[in-house]
Amino acid sequence: MRLMSLKIGDFSPRLILGLLGLSSSLCFLPILSFSEPLRISSQFFDRSQVGRVYIRPGLSSILQFPCDIEEAKLGMKSSLEVEISKTLKSELILSAKSGLVDPTNLIVRCTHGNFVFDVIPNPELHQDIIKILGAVGSPLFRETLSPSPQSSRSLNFKKIKKSAQLIEKKNQEAFVSPSLSSKILSRKLLRSSDVFHHKNSINFKKKEVLK
Repeated sequence: MRLMSLKIGDFSPRLILGLLGLSSSLCFLPILSFSEPLRISSQFFDRSQVGRVYIRPGLSSILQFPCDIEEAKLGMKSSLEVEISKTLKSELILSAKSGLVDPTNLIVRCTHGNFVFDVIPNPELHQDIIKILGAVGSPLFRETLSPSPQSSRSLNFKKIKKSAQLIEKKNQEAFVSPSLSSKILSRKLLRSSDVFHHKNSINFKKKEVLK
């Protein structure tokens, strides 16, 4: 069985020119980075993560949600404005002023839950429309965080201080000064003498009655 060997003479000149033109055009195609956000995109939102919105200062972006928006809060309102669309309650409009430099956060609450974003100003990247088709996931659940060593030390110090105060209070209650003890002793002696005189008076009256 003979192997077929192709030579340049086997191709027509028109085919060769076509292949050369295709290869040259492929060399000059721009390399697309899939990590860069698209200006118009549709996506599912993971509510356990913080989304990102890239906005160019001086432009606006639209966020479309799968539910009616009840409230939207911005971390920094001086250089960024947020507004719920008057015609579509599930649409949010972000307007970036030219002075927007620092990133901020955006928290959107709608009937289906909360959506959290980082709004990042970028002079080259901009997202005009982000349509959220639906939401997946939920906020992560974590058990009560164990206190840090510093907080545990402060708690131990508070416990020690409290126990020391209780011990001091008990000692103060148990301690009786000499002057106070003499007063208490004299009061007891007076009470005992009064009781003795009272008993003697009763016995004397009984004797008088018998006579």
